Amino acid sequence: NDAFGHFKRLTQNAADYLAHLKSEKVEGLMKTEAFLVYKDALTEYLRDFMSSLQRTSAKIDALLRSVPEDTVRRLASQVADHQLSIPRLDARPSKSDLEATLHGQWQGLRDWFLGAGGRESDLSYLQNETNETIRRITRFAQRLGERSQNIRSRYNDYLYLARWFAGLDGIEEAHKLSACVFGVPNTRHFVSDFPTSDDMYSEVWDLPPSIVTIKPRTRLYRERTKPSAVVSREREKREMLETHLRERAAERRLIEEIITEGRIALAELGPVDPNVRRVLLAWIDRCMISSDMRAKTETGDVVQLRLVNNDRIRLESSDGVLETPNYEFLVTPYRSGGRNLA
Repeated sequence: NDAFGHFKRLTQNAADYLAHLKSEKVEGLMKTEAFLVYKDALTEYLRDFMSSLQRTSAKIDALLRSVPEDTVRRLASQVADHQLSIPRLDARPSKSDLEATLHGQWQGLRDWFLGAGGRESDLSYLQNETNETIRRITRFAQRLGERSQNIRSRYNDYLYLARWFAGLDGIEEAHKLSACVFGVPNTRHFVSDFPTSDDMYSEVWDLPPSIVTIKPRTRLYRERTKPSAVVSREREKREMLETHLRERAAERRLIEEIITEGRIALAELGPVDPNVRRVLLAWIDRCMISSDMRAKTETGDVVQLRLVNNDRIRLESSDGVLETPNYEFLVTPYRSGGRNLA
């Protein structure tokens, strides 16, 4: 009970702290100049938390996977017997109820680290939220720096620009320079709702066009409304889940194809699928924030990032070429019988 109590308080405190950093009050403080004093300390605190979380979660993950189900049931029975042996003045619960409660606590702990039913684990969610918080803090600091930069006097810039205009031969040249410096005057901008997509890597031209409904500009105009029935989306949700699982399985197969003797050398890869490149970049991101350059994938495998040399290599994909340092991954699969990467 003490272990589960500590775990519950730890997860709740972490969630509360991240929620506090996202609150309107804190975001308002982040927009002030005083925030720059605490930016480095706050970022370092979150990075240390991420490093500690990754170091300990890999060990806990391996331990949870190694405990067989019959051992869990036997321990739950023994703990229930111990609790029933303690004299009570109130009603005594049955042994089956105690075993069910203990087993539920264990399953909740296991699901938090490993996930269940194709759902992302709460551990991965906490890591993603922490990374996003670090990025938000960095963006706020960057905006404050840009704001301070914009406050400085532009006297010399405008004086140089005036001399530039004065040295031109004619009005046509001045028009061309004005178009380059100030842009096109009297432009009109059309704004519409941005199409939503589940793929964060999708480009604008890959999304469907936005449809804008023109409404009459009269005070008496009212949109017609009619009651609508509640539509069940269970089939669509199931199809989306199946599609997601198929895509993940396809990515896993592609990753397995590029593993050679427990390593992935980026310099030795030919053209790779864009999804494979995305997975490799995600691994690099996770390893870079870890002190030992190790990271755990969603399925429990451990990858270690290693810099081969100081050369720059080109990783080709169907949608472009990525230039990156000459990295390689050392892959330690969780299961000895085969690789199971994500």
